[in-house]
Amino acid sequence: QHHWTTRGQLLFTPSDTTELLVTADYFEIDQHPLVFETLNYDDSKLLPQLLDAFGLPRNTDPFDRKVYANEESEETLEAWSASAALKMKFGSVDFTSITAYRTHEYFSRTDTDRSPVDMAYDGDPEDVDTLSQEVRFAWSTGSFDWLVGAYYFDRNSTNLSFIEIGADLAAVFQAPEIAGSKIGSDAEMGTTSLSGFASATWRASDQLDFTLGGRYTYEEKDIDYVQTDPLGLLGGSFSVKADDTWSQFTPNASARYRFSPDLMAYATISQGFKSGGFNDALGDANGIGYDPETVWNYEIGLKSEFMDRRVLTNVALYYMDWSDIQLTNDNPATPIFDPIILNAGKAHSTGIELEIQAAATERLTLGATLSVQEAEYDEGALPNGQPLRRIPFAPRYTSDLNVEYRIPIGSGELSLLGEVVLRNSYLTQDNQADGRVDDYAFYNARLNYSSGSGRWNVTLWGKNLSDEDVKQRLFDLASQELVGQKFIALADPRTYGVTLRMSF
Repeated sequence: QHHWTTRGQLLFTPSDTTELLVTADYFEIDQHPLVFETLNYDDSKLLPQLLDAFGLPRNTDPFDRKVYANEESEETLEAWSASAALKMKFGSVDFTSITAYRTHEYFSRTDTDRSPVDMAYDGDPEDVDTLSQEVRFAWSTGSFDWLVGAYYFDRNSTNLSFIEIGADLAAVFQAPEIAGSKIGSDAEMGTTSLSGFASATWRASDQLDFTLGGRYTYEEKDIDYVQTDPLGLLGGSFSVKADDTWSQFTPNASARYRFSPDLMAYATISQGFKSGGFNDALGDANGIGYDPETVWNYEIGLKSEFMDRRVLTNVALYYMDWSDIQLTNDNPATPIFDPIILNAGKAHSTGIELEIQAAATERLTLGATLSVQEAEYDEGALPNGQPLRRIPFAPRYTSDLNVEYRIPIGSGELSLLGEVVLRNSYLTQDNQADGRVDDYAFYNARLNYSSGSGRWNVTLWGKNLSDEDVKQRLFDLASQELVGQKFIALADPRTYGVTLRMSF
């Protein structure tokens, strides 16, 4: 992996009532990134048979961090952004304007089959330009606080996904002349989003307040898609032009009650909206569009500080109810991995989150967090007919235990932090055993020295110190006729380094 970034800010204060913060950053990647281990093979598919026919080895240990491929993957990215945040005060009204622009050029090419066979390669180059503008007005009258604003978002993207045919696959088709040829798509997509929002907070008393708000969003999307597929591997050659619009009003309401300066209870209800859109990568034209997703969120909780704010405790209970939830899954109509976005119907997530942080002494701080949740689909099936089960990447529990000890040294401070992260996970939407990640623990540590002026610090850190091998992602391509494998990506092994930060 190799990347670097630079970021800078300029703050202008031409008057006591005007502030302008200008921010810019630049990010660059040029690396040979993530490659996948083969978890297992389906011997009835083409790739395992080719390995045996050519006398080539299989990847028999998916956790040894030794991957099989005949070419290194490539990934490059060049991105930059700029933003300007203007704050002005007109009497009792606070005005805020945030203007932002971001652009990036991305290229990738990787070994599709992750094997020594010269079979196929895929990539997903794209160019994206994004402009956004937000304005807000905030003021107070008596016991009411008011906020109104508007938001504009415009994005234009070009996606040039491709599959490149290798010499061995060309030989299987008995067509050596197609070696090196590409099956590709050229997708130009535009998105325009407009929204207006407002909220009012009523301070009913020193202890009780209520907030009521809402947002109206209108979005337009269009796509001009051309796919070139002379071999018919991805549904054939075709072109599609489409556009659609969506709109949604999303309300929110909350109440807060302060039993004391150190204890507050709250309750909130809100709705979220994610617009529909179009799949712009390679694949079958039948799956090019998908519908909006909405979610209702309900939450109650307590926030507290005790013993002169030396002990902090928070607890929250929540329930989320999705309609037409969007999911990403492989398109079974094509013989390679080409994920598309689909609507899966209803789903829910419910859970509890606990946090405690205690300053045991002036130098010693103890902390713990615990999140327990159930996140499942209530209906729907994958394109291959399998019923949907758990929502992936939503662990049943996550816990973090940490301790920090600080020692004054000269004018600065030395701190030692130890942490253990406990969790499990599930990586696929169906109920297959290979998608389960059993309970595991990551042990992390950090030794930090900060200067007395606060202008610089140096940190020696280590992550996953016990060097656990944990599945992080799973791609199930066992049913694909060409590939016939399940791939996994592993979380980082034991990793350590030194970080120096300076402010000037």
